[in-house]
Amino acid sequence: MTNNPTIDGVPRRMLTALLCHVSEFENRALVDELRALLDAPAVERQVAKCGQCGSTSAEICNQNGCGFLESGNGEPELATLQSTIAQLQARVQELESGRGELKCWSYKLGGEQRFYPTDPRKADFGGYAELMSDVEPLFTAPPAPAAVVLPERKQVTVGLLSESNTYNYGWNTCLDATAALNGDRK
Repeated sequence: MTNNPTIDGVPRRMLTALLCHVSEFENRALVDELRALLDAPAVERQVAKCGQCGSTSAEICNQNGCGFLESGNGEPELATLQSTIAQLQARVQELESGRGELKCWSYKLGGEQRFYPTDPRKADFGGYAELMSDVEPLFTAPPAPAAVVLPERKQVTVGLLSESNTYNYGWNTCLDATAALNGDRK
């Protein structure tokens, strides 16, 4: 038995096929979470090699006296870091694209418009994938920018030190900061 929270070696296509048969009404949050994991790009991991003996195994390298783990080539750490970097880069690209959230995929099969929760070209349709056409992702509309109407500025008397004058100065500073966040520069 392992305490590892992830299961390595499970093929993506197996999980995708399983997702097709899971009722979305049973546990919607779990289905959405699994769908998001499967929609993330596959991470290509590089095998770390020792600079001295060329071994990819820490055990063999340490037996040779090279000090694989001590030289910064730790296999699990490197794989974890590469996976995290790839996931974060994909998320940054997604956020910078300005698109809405991916909802489903649209495709035509036999002239009929159909929808599928993940990329149908990667799913196992028993040979029908070659017959699909016009495959494209469908996104929700990106959130529209909301117009913010700011309240009026308060009058500040220069050189007057009073509680209300300090409050008014702080009020106006907050309005300026809010306007800057919304793209209105004064």
